[in-house]
Amino acid sequence: MTDKTNDEALQELLGNLDHMPIGIRASGLILGSFCIFSSLFGNLLIVIIFLLDKNLRQRQNTFIISAAIMEVITIFFRDIFILAVYYRGKWQFGTALMYINGLIFYARNGLAIGHVIALTVYRYAMIVKPKIYRIISKTFVMVLTLTLLFVIPVYGAVATLSHRLIFNTKVMFCVTERSLGIKNNRLTEDVSRTSILPFFLYIILNSIILVSCNVHIYLYIRKSSKRTGGTNSNRIKKNNETKVSRRSPSKEARFVKIMTIMFSMFLVCYFPIPIAMTTDPKWDLSHWIYLPLLLINWFSSSVSWVIYIITHTAFRIAVLKRIKCSPVIAFEDSTSASPEDDQRQCYRSGTIRPI
Repeated sequence: MTDKTNDEALQELLGNLDHMPIGIRASGLILGSFCIFSSLFGNLLIVIIFLLDKNLRQRQNTFIISAAIMEVITIFFRDIFILAVYYRGKWQFGTALMYINGLIFYARNGLAIGHVIALTVYRYAMIVKPKIYRIISKTFVMVLTLTLLFVIPVYGAVATLSHRLIFNTKVMFCVTERSLGIKNNRLTEDVSRTSILPFFLYIILNSIILVSCNVHIYLYIRKSSKRTGGTNSNRIKKNNETKVSRRSPSKEARFVKIMTIMFSMFLVCYFPIPIAMTTDPKWDLSHWIYLPLLLINWFSSSVSWVIYIITHTAFRIAVLKRIKCSPVIAFEDSTSASPEDDQRQCYRSGTIRPI
């Protein structure tokens, strides 16, 4: 391959990654704006409600708030710049911001799934292992857990982006020159495929944890609800089981479904792009194939906050209180004894006035 041919091939590759058809730019700008601003509204709403309502300041809700803050950070330090790229047609914000943009993209996938798993493990300890719960519920341990939730995915992203970067307008994040076969400003045949094996193993491990914890929680509550049907003395001896028995197996099964839906949603939204990166190392596929994959990735942050509010009674009541909506239709939730108890508690606390 002559120098001229090599230079032409290199420029063709870079032009393929940098050029965006006008239809892609318009579609990405319109649809991306809807996903991003709906996500910004919903996640800021969750954070604000958490700060305003003292009843929500429980330790297990910390993971939900942390996930919402993560989405807000992603919007301001990545997604807004992506909309600008759709508007201008290319990346014009320098190498430093490009690196930050790629760092957030790679880390966010692990962070979102990690928060779901952390909440599941926390509930497992709270219900099944009270001795362990007394340890992990301490402020220091909670801070350490949240720190690790952010540090581990970020470290993995830093390792991934350890080479010179080029912004790829097909998937709207930066890729390394090594992954494109570029070395010393020359195009070589040594293309480093992006491996999804670490991410795949991460998913397998988290899936095992999710299933194991939720099955143990469900079986423990079912067993406890049968045991606490005895005398008062038995209930005193089994204080923890008596408290746990207020959570009915049917409600717990519903919560398991919710966690499974959240986890599955993240998988469906995050897996397509890594798979495409592995199967298309030279980025020959059209922009029109990658655009839906990117929109699906954005879709998760636009929907997750809706799921939180619909399925979490305390959040839903707090939101309705702020928009002055009454009466409230109380739905069953694993965090409360019954819908009627939730409604009566709202009346007593003055959260909602009966009409």
